[in-house]
Amino acid sequence: RGAARALGRGFCEAGLGPEVVFCTGGLEGIQRAFAESFAPGDAASRLWHLVSGEEASGFAQGRDLYCDPSRHKEVRQQIGDVLVVVGGGKGGASEALGAEQRGARVVPVIRAGGAAGGAHGMEALVQRQLWATPEEWEALAGTGAAVDCAGAVVSLVKRLVEGREASSDAVSTLKEQMGLADPRRRCVSIVASAPPAEEDGAYEGLVELARALGRGFCEAGLGPEVVFCTGGLEGIQ
Repeated sequence: RGAARALGRGFCEAGLGPEVVFCTGGLEGIQRAFAESFAPGDAASRLWHLVSGEEASGFAQGRDLYCDPSRHKEVRQQIGDVLVVVGGGKGGASEALGAEQRGARVVPVIRAGGAAGGAHGMEALVQRQLWATPEEWEALAGTGAAVDCAGAVVSLVKRLVEGREASSDAVSTLKEQMGLADPRRRCVSIVASAPPAEEDGAYEGLVELARALGRGFCEAGLGPEVVFCTGGLEGIQ
């Protein structure tokens, strides 16, 4: 709970704009500690608790949102752009995995164990993600002071909600060469390989489809901010 309290205070002090809001499930323990560590002004304007049914969270800070129990899990999976997982069981893991599948970023406080530590099918999500630096990920698993771990989480989440994802040096160099350092630019990556030789008939059809795609993209009126990338492979690419 010490890390949860430090997280609440840290987010209030992070200078996040009013467009960033926070949502808990209104559960006792870690979520209550997080909510009640918020500064009162921040809690009133940006802290929500999505509770199942009509039973209030009872938290002293933030506002309750009531959700049909039959859809609570589904809504929780869909509502967050960034999920911070502290501990958690099968339900928390299911929520995090569902959110990750639709493109949300999942930040596991690995040192807390449970789902955040890789249990309940979360093994892949506790491996360092490309959008985090090695130092940030190490802090999530470290055994130092709770406030240091919380500081790393706050810093990482702030960068994610501001659209600034970390990249390796190699990725950064390639993005600069392709003009993708500008966040307004977008890259369409073409992933394709040739089917087995016995499917030559299908292969010829795919080649023709690839040619039609190339012509189609050129005629689609896309702006100069859109670039395309292949793997330089023979055949379809």
